[in-house]
Amino acid sequence: MKKLLSENLFKESDNDDEKIVFGYERFYEIIMAQSVLADTVDETIQRISKVQEKQSMTIVTLELIQILFILQFQQEILEYFAPE
Repeated sequence: MKKLLSENLFKESDNDDEKIVFGYERFYEIIMAQSVLADTVDETIQRISKVQEKQSMTIVTLELIQILFILQFQQEILEYFAPE
């Protein structure tokens, strides 16, 4: 439960301090970030590009992708998207 609270998946209700609500937006951002990761860097970059063509991603989603990318590939994702 502490982990879910720390990740803002569960949070105190704005209306009632005794209730806990589910953070749907945060959950969606985590699922979106995980869904673009693939087995290879090239495939991951292609997935990110396809998703960005269809819809915009929040800053939080992009930050999560960056963290997951580093964990999986031990590289900075900005190396692939930063202008030269």
